[in-house]
Amino acid sequence: MSSELLGFDYDQLVTLLSQLDATTPVIPPVVISYFLDNSGCVIEDPLVLSMIELSIRTKIQKIIKLSRDYAISVNSTTINHNNDITAIVTQEHISYALEQYGIQPKAPMYFTIDDANRL
Repeated sequence: MSSELLGFDYDQLVTLLSQLDATTPVIPPVVISYFLDNSGCVIEDPLVLSMIELSIRTKIQKIIKLSRDYAISVNSTTINHNNDITAIVTQEHISYALEQYGIQPKAPMYFTIDDANRL
């Protein structure tokens, strides 16, 4: 019988942590540590950094999927190759997905919409 820790199965948590060692991180732990340190949170345990990276990766995957789904619903120019739906995802689609998660993207001061239209 496994013990419960804050509503989580301890054995499943240990299994997850052991599997995190074998994965290649999308965001390097040094980058995560840098931002955590700057916010006043010092974490030196690599497994905790791996769990944070996993949660960030999951959130990024959800944003990418929402962007793609929005691009497919907006664009009528989707291409179907071997039953795979392909769409061109633009900044507009990514901005929409980010706004759904409460993130308000802003273009840098040196980049304007007129500059983008000239490209």
